Amino acid sequence: MKINIANVIIFTVKSHLYVGQMAFNNFIIFFSKGEINMQMLKRTLSIVLTVVMLVSMFSMVNVASAAWDGSVATAFASGLGTEADPYIIMDAPQLALMRDNIAAGTEADAYYTLGADITLNEGVLDAHYNLTSTEFTEWTSSGTFSGVFDGAGHTIYGYFRKNAPSGFFNTITGTVKNLKMKDACTNLTWTDHGILASRMDKATIENVEIDGMIGTKISGPDHPRGFFAGRGSGTFTNCIATGRS
Repeated sequence: MKINIANVIIFTVKSHLYVGQMAFNNFIIFFSKGEINMQMLKRTLSIVLTVVMLVSMFSMVNVASAAWDGSVATAFASGLGTEADPYIIMDAPQLALMRDNIAAGTEADAYYTLGADITLNEGVLDAHYNLTSTEFTEWTSSGTFSGVFDGAGHTIYGYFRKNAPSGFFNTITGTVKNLKMKDACTNLTWTDHGILASRMDKATIENVEIDGMIGTKISGPDHPRGFFAGRGSGTFTNCIATGRS
């Protein structure tokens, strides 16, 4: 069956999808003025909708990034750092940008959300939680984080620290939630050291899982250590730590 149309027909399927770091914004089907075969129209629309569904499926697959080379990004993937529009972090250089901002005292109270799994190093620990090398790229931290960091169910792999201070965050007074840290290690001679943070002060930690190893040459009440923090206070909800200390 054929129909006549008087005007141009434009079908637009709007979306905003991330596959890796590629954004797909608009799919447009254009039909010029004239006669359109309805069967062809239905077939074309069906193909476009199938493409949109496939892109959506790929965008939900978590693929860890390649190991970090120590570089720092100049901007986040998107966002304004607010509760309604948090900074979206897609790779290790963007994660390092957050770290440097906190260290500089700028945007330490902002909202951050992971948009992908991130690999800092690969193969830091063996199956028995022994350190496999001391030549991994170190993650440094300083300053106090008072914002909200939402892992959104993603994993940070291969955190490694052998020089003071320790911790993915140095000091946390804000919130960290929905995060997993695996193949993580802090291995140093230092007081108050941990994997997630060195210290906490009335922090809120929710749905955080840490799997790794804490090594040290010093122990005792004056040199506390822990998977979440070496010293401090906070509220912990549904948190798990596995590994060796």
